[in-house]
Amino acid sequence: MKRILLALLLLLPVSASAQFNGCSAGFCAPLSSVVASYTGPCDISGVTCIAYYAVSGCAQAAYSGNVVDVVDAATGTTTGTRLQCSAGVVSALVSASACTFVTGNACSPLATTCAVSCTFSTIYNQLGTGSLPNLTVPSTLADRATITLSALNSKPCLFSNSASVPSAAPSSTTSVASPFTLIAVAERNAGFTTNGRIISTGTGTVNIGYRSTANTVGSEGGTITATASDSVFHGLMLVHNSASSFIVVDGSPSTTGTLAAAWSATQGPILMSDNATGSGAAMQGYLCESIVTSNALGSTAYIALNTNFRNTNRWGNSF
Repeated sequence: MKRILLALLLLLPVSASAQFNGCSAGFCAPLSSVVASYTGPCDISGVTCIAYYAVSGCAQAAYSGNVVDVVDAATGTTTGTRLQCSAGVVSALVSASACTFVTGNACSPLATTCAVSCTFSTIYNQLGTGSLPNLTVPSTLADRATITLSALNSKPCLFSNSASVPSAAPSSTTSVASPFTLIAVAERNAGFTTNGRIISTGTGTVNIGYRSTANTVGSEGGTITATASDSVFHGLMLVHNSASSFIVVDGSPSTTGTLAAAWSATQGPILMSDNATGSGAAMQGYLCESIVTSNALGSTAYIALNTNFRNTNRWGNSF
């Protein structure tokens, strides 16, 4: 009889914990030690990441470390939350002393920090700072992009509702040689007839962003454009490779063209703007994930990455 009962128990389904789960607005310790298999975008063959920025994503399954330091948008010092990755799961650090970026050093639940409005103190480069740094500016709190808790697949993303102010940028950087690829999961939901940068490498240089024509993405430093419907999330990629450059929208490449402009040695990667002071041409909408690679993605890699975006434990298949 005991053997029969044991066999029946083994047949029962085991529920895996969500990759972004539980408690206060989706952030707490994992609900179970059983975790659905996770593949990060930087785990994909042919995607040679040198930077990964998000407020609710993990670059790789093996990454264990900081994602973002979140602060209240009113003061930037009253309440704070540190989000971390472990095995593809994002959760809030529970500590009375580790959140040294706020007064008193105590880490608050995300729901407390974001009760009214919240932004970032630091967005960490999960690939390390050897090639590109963490994002810690603008220095003025009101110039930073805010964080919306449930933007896509019940996950938080950066948000901008101004064409000129919000951004996230490093205090300093180094140049990246071509070829490289800029990658984003983003949606423009306002400002459809103004230029709006998603990821920029510096003022007036190469970027991927929405153009001043509705439903159109493109880049400065060249004339390459592609169709990307407004008010809808997209997986977007700009492959910078001289005369063989192109844009990928949801897995479909544009025609190739020339991008002559280089990465600025003193700026970038700048998210949702074209300069680090928070006064550039900002995309109005959501930015969920930003990636920089040191190679020009080939078709096998960008198709696999487009599929990865839509995994259930990533950004989901609603877009």
